[in-house]
Parts: sequence; C-alpha cells; structure tokens
Amino acid sequence: MSMNNRHSILSILLLLCYLPGLQSAEIKPGTKSPNCTLTPIGGGAGKDIQQYLGKVVYVDFWASWCGPCAQSFPFMNKLHKDLHAKGLEVLGVNLDEEPQEALGFLTRTPAQFTILADASGQCPQDFGVKAM
Repeated sequence: MSMNNRHSILSILLLLCYLPGLQSAEIKPGTKSPNCTLTPIGGGAGKDIQQYLGKVVYVDFWASWCGPCAQSFPFMNKLHKDLHAKGLEVLGVNLDEEPQEALGFLTRTPAQFTILADASGQCPQDFGVKAM
C-alpha cells in the first residue's frame, strides 16, 4: 500500500473519531496498540491484537445491547468491503459476558469483518475507551 493510500485511510479513520456522537479512544498515530488477546465468539484459539502490527486497523468495541452498535455495522461492512483489499483490517470486539447474546445480535446484524470477543472487558480499558 502506498504512503498516500495509508495517509488517506488514516485521515478517514481520524475523521470518523471526531464525528458528533461517536466515542473514540485517544490513540496517537505511531503508538503501539495495547496487547489484547481476543477469542472468536463461541470459542476457539485466541488472537493477539499484536498480530496486526504494521497494518491499518479499525477496532470497534460493541455489545448486543448497544443500539448505536447495530447502526454502525452496515458502515463497517462497507468499510471492510471497500478497503480490506487495500490493507485495512476491521475488527469488531464484542464485550458481552454471554456469547449467546452476541451470536443473537450477529444473526440479526451480520458482520462481514472479523469478530472477536473480550468477555473480561480489559481490552477497551487498555485502549482508553470511555463509553460505547
């Protein structure tokens, strides 16, 4: 991916963080992401978020009870569809304590991007997320 494309994607992501009504973590460009180990919903081998080091990653924390989260999934599906081939990774990190609640949400609101879970809730704290 060229530097201009990376700059454009980063600019889009930074712009999204400042849209009214959206909450975002305050992570400065060039800052190493927190070391979070996440699991696929329903079980399976964990994935370390550090495996995406060097890539442009859009991380979204969501829960089944979060109304705005349901509204954001079509946007993130489009973001993934339009930019994944250019190197963007979209990660949806679920925070539900019960995997069945997340699975029910995903049945109603399908995701076309990577979905992982953090039932401990530590990862959003490490990212500095203030609210859903």
